[in-house]
Amino acid sequence: MKNLFLDIGNTSINYAFTHDRRIISRGKIATSQYGQIFSVIEKYYPHNIIIASVVPEVESRILKTNLRQRQIFKIGKDIPVTVKNKYLKPHTVGIDRLLNAYYIKEKKFFPAICID
Repeated sequence: MKNLFLDIGNTSINYAFTHDRRIISRGKIATSQYGQIFSVIEKYYPHNIIIASVVPEVESRILKTNLRQRQIFKIGKDIPVTVKNKYLKPHTVGIDRLLNAYYIKEKKFFPAICID
């Protein structure tokens, strides 16, 4: 199975293309140049695109394009992040921070401080 993972941040979009659970390629583009991600999609032709985004406008623009029968999974919506979010306003915590906490939890890196 071929997958494209997108981490859409305020400054950059990091991506990794995997095939059979192995990273084949990875890279970074400026978020302001998000249109370049389409050449990555065409080059690797992934079956699935997995997105973690803190920039809803860019995510929306990417998803509005014709992604030709690719399955789209949004982390936090389609793929839950099993971390207890005890913030007073949980919706203000970006998916990037929740994923950092999840990684620390899963790898059991305790005690830990995560700097984002």
